[in-house]
Amino acid sequence: KQGYEIAGFVWVQGFNDMVSRGVYPTLPKDASGNRFATYSELMAHFIRDVRNVLDAPKMPIVIGVMGVGGKDVNEGNLECRKAMAAPAALPEFKGNVVAVPTSPFGDEPLAAIQAKYDKVRQMAYLLRTENKNAANADGSMSKEQQRDYLRKHEAELVSPEEVALRARGASNAGYHYLGCAKTFARMEKAFAEAILEMRDEQTKASETESPAP
Repeated sequence: KQGYEIAGFVWVQGFNDMVSRGVYPTLPKDASGNRFATYSELMAHFIRDVRNVLDAPKMPIVIGVMGVGGKDVNEGNLECRKAMAAPAALPEFKGNVVAVPTSPFGDEPLAAIQAKYDKVRQMAYLLRTENKNAANADGSMSKEQQRDYLRKHEAELVSPEEVALRARGASNAGYHYLGCAKTFARMEKAFAEAILEMRDEQTKASETESPAP
């Protein structure tokens, strides 16, 4: 009965779009451009549609640019991030759409620990497939022997302190930002600040356009 005001809208894309080759096929080797260019077009349509449905033509919108993998990622990941951020640069969205990178908010100590566990999983695969560069190259290791080998391998890579830190700070996989609450809190703070800044600028612009008599 009191009514409401939509303060802003945040969109954070998931990991699966980046690996969806059906939607974003790999370009030929001699082709130029960003294979995720269609994402930019779809995101722009999405912004227009959401504003239309909510009847909020200038609603501040934050695009949370995917930060999975942190700062050191491959070219495909970087291309996807560029495509996600691109709509914010369109003239029609100036001052009311902002792209906020999320890669700086990852927990680096947790990511380093996760990289070690990834090596353990890789070793498990090498043992299971009798890789020529692993200890089970001749296929003589039983499953129990492989498990023992992996336990020792993990103990050599990951310290007890790191095990405890991971148990306390992570609850999911790397493609979900390790489920780290600190990471999400940092992201959400940045999103909120971006929305507040856009709203402040919109208020100032409105006051300038309609000066008090």
